[in-house]
Amino acid sequence: SPAPQAKLALALHDLGARSYSPTGLQNFAACPYRFVLQAIHRLSPREEPQPLEELDPLQRGSLVHQVLFELHGVLRDRGLLPVTAKNHEQARTHLDAVLADVVAKNKDDLAPAIERVWEDGVAGIGADLREWLRRATFDPTWKPAFFELSFGLKERGGRDAGSLDTPVQLDCGILFRGSIDLVEQSPSGALRATDYKTGKVRAKEGMVIGGGETLQPVLYALVLEKVHPGVKVQGGRLYYCTSVGEFT
Repeated sequence: SPAPQAKLALALHDLGARSYSPTGLQNFAACPYRFVLQAIHRLSPREEPQPLEELDPLQRGSLVHQVLFELHGVLRDRGLLPVTAKNHEQARTHLDAVLADVVAKNKDDLAPAIERVWEDGVAGIGADLREWLRRATFDPTWKPAFFELSFGLKERGGRDAGSLDTPVQLDCGILFRGSIDLVEQSPSGALRATDYKTGKVRAKEGMVIGGGETLQPVLYALVLEKVHPGVKVQGGRLYYCTSVGEFT
């Protein structure tokens, strides 16, 4: 029996009163108490300084996402999208250049103390991205259209020019914010959302939301229907775009 003041305070955090990220909504599905701590009280595990001995998964993921965003922009500007067997070599040249630039900009912040560890980590990322690019030629019917298409995020750096400043309200009432890694378009004009993952495959075959543990594909597809009314949205998908995830 919460007091009226408590109800009033909670009402400010209703799912339709303020925007939430996919992570917040996944926490809500897994454990409402975790959701309260993370999304309402803004608490998180304490970060303890550790010596940089290797690239951790978050750092690797950040570098991969930066390269993918910048590379798609370069390829679009040069008319090399979609990547096909014919223009693959040109696209790979641009990939190598973008990777070198992103690595140089992030080295001071992310490089471990041992130079060889950093070099090996970067080499592994490069190998994964080159294989991702090669696999992109297998099905060029889906053409990349928007990259890091964000909605409701204050930071606009590294976002698609078509991003929205305001969050998107879905038909279920949830006010949603986030960023879609990649939006692709088919020859018929249909759209699909792709969320890149750089870790191990955690989604099971045929899974839709996994009990609320994986919401990005569904929610991002619903967002596209709102952002592009009248356009057919085929759906959303996860793409584990590294060798760790076996490019699933």
